[in-house]
Amino acid sequence: MFDQLYKQAHKKSTQIFSPSDPSEAPFRAKFVGENSYDAGGPFRDVMENICTEITERFFKPTSNMDSLPDVTSHQPRLLTSTHDLRQFELIGKMIGWALTSTLFNLSLDLNPIFWKRLLGIPIVIEDLKEVDIYRYQVV
Repeated sequence: MFDQLYKQAHKKSTQIFSPSDPSEAPFRAKFVGENSYDAGGPFRDVMENICTEITERFFKPTSNMDSLPDVTSHQPRLLTSTHDLRQFELIGKMIGWALTSTLFNLSLDLNPIFWKRLLGIPIVIEDLKEVDIYRYQVV
């Protein structure tokens, strides 16, 4: 589903995730062969599926997922092609939209350091413990 969204967003203007009304969905979802009216349900289903796909394709589990089962977070995979970077740009637009939207919260379980960097919060050595306990213990 993410690839379909990417293709549509790439064809259209970069404003797909910039609706003027925060309670407005950036697109309408329609499932082929189903009589669904998008009053929010199909959109939420699509976004949940996209979040799962994004997590599996673009992020990898932190090393803590084995040692600290209560701490689950992901960090970006190393993807460097121009196509990959454009897809990450769309993910960033989705995150920006979700931060201002009253309609939907993205289900992305990302590394706490990612969120701190995004919000301009200083990162301290103890933050590494949540991400990589082995490296934290070495430091």
